[in-house]
Amino acid sequence: MAGSFGFEQGERYQVAIKEGERVLLPRVRQAPDGTFVIADGFSCRTQVEQGSDRRALHLAEVLRLALRNAQGNAPAARRPELANLAVQESGHGARRRGGRLATVAATATAAVLAYTLRRRGRR
Repeated sequence: MAGSFGFEQGERYQVAIKEGERVLLPRVRQAPDGTFVIADGFSCRTQVEQGSDRRALHLAEVLRLALRNAQGNAPAARRPELANLAVQESGHGARRRGGRLATVAATATAAVLAYTLRRRGRR
């Protein structure tokens, strides 16, 4: 959506829709349930939510889930965004204690590395 560009009525909105349908939205729709859909920008998350049946997570939300998983407190869910909603609804956000930040960083690094290697294997 490119920030507010895609929210404007008329031609700009149509351009934003066409751009989303080129690659992003078809890939999000085809992604298996366990796949993390990540977008840090509000407009990108909005476009994913409006153009598919998925909800993109912000990187901070992914890190919170990684921390909960490392603690053994991650809720079971078919999709990562549903697990994140369960954490939000429980009212128990991540709390930092000694060593947990390092665990989150290591988990996030491992996830990024796995994603990168997986993408390289598809080429």
